[in-house]
Amino acid sequence: METTKLMTPEQRAEHLKHAMDMATANDTIAEEGESRVIDREEHVNLHFVCFVSVNNELYELDGRHPHPIKHSVNLQQGQALDLLRSTKDVILKLIENAGGDIRFSMMALAKTA
Repeated sequence: METTKLMTPEQRAEHLKHAMDMATANDTIAEEGESRVIDREEHVNLHFVCFVSVNNELYELDGRHPHPIKHSVNLQQGQALDLLRSTKDVILKLIENAGGDIRFSMMALAKTA
């Protein structure tokens, strides 16, 4: 990591793409097999869900479902705040339905202003 300290994010990405030590470490950990493969039909609560705007409509991408889930929300074109508010409402419903489980994490991937 010391070698990438002064690089731009783009330069770091290019460097990591060709870093054999990182690839070797990743392969070693991936082959340890600490996690079992989960059957598609098995009920899973801890997983990743993604919310995206497509043609000004809110979709939820959840690997537990065979297709994207379209939420009945019409977003204003190019309104990031509208997307945030609409997504928040859906997430609050998911939390409400979690029966008191507090294991939630969220991250937003967005362009800088």
